[in-house]
Amino acid sequence: MKKRNIGIFVLSLSLLTSCGSVEQISSIEKSEETSVIEHDEQTAKLLKNPNIKYNSFNNSKLTSDYRAFCVKLSTFSADLAGKFFQNEEISLDQNISISPLSIYNALALATECANGTTRDEIVNAMNMSYQDIKTHTKTLFEQSCKQFEQAGELVSKELITNSLWFEKTLPLKQNCVDSLADNYYCYSHAVDFKNNANEVIEVVSDFIKKATNNLIDHRGEYDRQTLMVLLNTLYIKDIWLEGGIDLSETPKEIAFTNANKEVVNKKLLNSTYVRGRTVKFDDFSTFYSKTLNGYQLKFMLPRDGKLAKDILTKENIDKVNKLTDYNEKDEEKKLLYFTQCQFPQYESSCDLELSNFFQEKFNIQSLFSAADFSNISDADMVCSSVIHKTKLKVEKKGIEGAAITEMVMKETAIFEGENGYTNVYETLTLDRDFAYIITDSMDVILFEGVVNNIK
Repeated sequence: MKKRNIGIFVLSLSLLTSCGSVEQISSIEKSEETSVIEHDEQTAKLLKNPNIKYNSFNNSKLTSDYRAFCVKLSTFSADLAGKFFQNEEISLDQNISISPLSIYNALALATECANGTTRDEIVNAMNMSYQDIKTHTKTLFEQSCKQFEQAGELVSKELITNSLWFEKTLPLKQNCVDSLADNYYCYSHAVDFKNNANEVIEVVSDFIKKATNNLIDHRGEYDRQTLMVLLNTLYIKDIWLEGGIDLSETPKEIAFTNANKEVVNKKLLNSTYVRGRTVKFDDFSTFYSKTLNGYQLKFMLPRDGKLAKDILTKENIDKVNKLTDYNEKDEEKKLLYFTQCQFPQYESSCDLELSNFFQEKFNIQSLFSAADFSNISDADMVCSSVIHKTKLKVEKKGIEGAAITEMVMKETAIFEGENGYTNVYETLTLDRDFAYIITDSMDVILFEGVVNNIK
């Protein structure tokens, strides 16, 4: 899946995250300190400002319908990873993580702008209805945006922004712009792609850097044919359950075997003890570590003869994410079990082009050939690329991560093209020695990946 350099309609999503612990978390105020909606008015004029309810924690919204939506979202995430990590081109030399929730949100914003076959193919690929997406994405946003201070220090934070950047001469349909604001908390900005594309690139690039705490460095390749950019970003940071104390290391170095069979000696981190025992399946064993505000890093350790990418299948992810009993009690012997995980510090990332992947694995076709975006504009567009970037750090202090998903839409006449070239897509994806997923307290999957190589 080769990344291409075409920039017309960008849908950029960053990973959404957990619901967390309500008692411990304070809401994010609309202030200069937390806001990333700050732009040069000469370059980006804010035309639609949604009434965002940050961290509302209205538990009445966590209905059975919303919980069913979260199950569908987790099923889509598992399917996404299963199809992605079984790709035979995955490298065994580097670490890779993808954000299924980022990809979900990119597709969700696309469904709101789309109609007809384009919308139908996307919602069918996610095994959801358009109404599921329109109703529950807003609640997911509200349950995610939060921050937590401990002894005056910010130790946990999630901040999401959704924004529409459109060519100021492009007629948009107000009903769709209003729906993006009301149901997806999406800001709308008028920009001058036709005459000042380079300035817009700088503004959006700075926006992404600030929104992701400089984890994601991305420059959209906008030009005078650019019509719209739909952008969602999220930054997540949390400390371990120890309450701000760095995890300890093993006293001695432990031999760690990379996927390429290279052995390195490293001191591993000791997680907090959690009630339960390691659960063993045919091909792997699994247990988890928790952060202060409810995220779970669920490890999947393959049995001998298996690679991490081999076990990261839809079926296995479903098994892990639906585990509710880690055999913590032996009723007959009256024993209560606790388990800790020992794992290396690591970083993982990706920079992928996913157009061909969605066409081949999810049968999303019209988006890339005859897209119908008539819900937001009568202009003819077609998707020319889908860029996905992530950055994840797992360290002594805690976890930190971000992601974007960018869908680039081009005017149909330009895309079908003066040169008549056939687009060719290639991919290089990177995995690691053990597989993992990171979920929130509703078991929504934020990250999933494999670690193949520890230096």
